[in-house]
Amino acid sequence: MTDATGLIFDERTEIDASRIKALVESMGRFAAERLIGRAIEEIDWRLMDARGALRNGDVEGFRTAMRHLIPAADAVGLPAISRVAGDAADTTAKGDSAALGATFARLERLCDGVVPALGEAWAARN
Repeated sequence: MTDATGLIFDERTEIDASRIKALVESMGRFAAERLIGRAIEEIDWRLMDARGALRNGDVEGFRTAMRHLIPAADAVGLPAISRVAGDAADTTAKGDSAALGATFARLERLCDGVVPALGEAWAARN
């Protein structure tokens, strides 16, 4: 049997590069940079809200944090983060704390890769 503590999670954050390109074309470079920065901050704040809600057993607070995180991720082309945040919110309805913990942990891993992934997409756009 494999020791689960030795598992390494390596998930790359998926970026919709066409979304980055569309933002730059429609808003200009500097406005797009500001929007991306605000979206990253919003995602970070919503993750903190969700962690606090989980600690306090506040299921509705957790769902609200996920519902607010989704449009921030969508705005800057982060479909996997948006999708997993939706999955995490949906998992609360099932009352399965193990599934919720696993789904939220996956969301946090994906969010850890946001800044590097957006940086790569931004560089590729030039």
